[in-house]
Amino acid sequence: MVFKMLARNLFLLSIVQLVGAVTYTYLGCFADTYERDLPYAMRFVKNNSIENCHIACKVRGYKYFGLEASLWCNCGNSYGRYGRSLACGVTCPDSALETCGGPWANSIYEMTDTDVTPPPGPPTSAPPTPFPTPVPTSSKFDYQYQYVGCYLN
Repeated sequence: MVFKMLARNLFLLSIVQLVGAVTYTYLGCFADTYERDLPYAMRFVKNNSIENCHIACKVRGYKYFGLEASLWCNCGNSYGRYGRSLACGVTCPDSALETCGGPWANSIYEMTDTDVTPPPGPPTSAPPTPFPTPVPTSSKFDYQYQYVGCYLN
């Protein structure tokens, strides 16, 4: 257990050194739908937080990030196409003092540490072939996903 905590802390420290200072500005609560406002989504079951989402989106080169329903970290280069929302009130799993959006609502942040660039991807001779995006169905629990690549964990 101690080794696992130490390894996680060293990993987070290396990521913080990679992205630089953790700087961002809260922009407000914005609505979301099945056709995502911020197109790149990651699910954090235990450790979703403002800082972790910021780092995850920053290293991927996005300008904005949003936390939704305490489980989702969403990234994109634009936001707000569905307007504002009043539903952001769900606390983050890692901190009861932080708000991680709400049901179909993103707590949106803008990154202000623009002096840092994302790391280069692995060298390839041709772009990877993406997996097909699932076709949406009528179930309210279906989500669309888009393959963005393979990353070391």
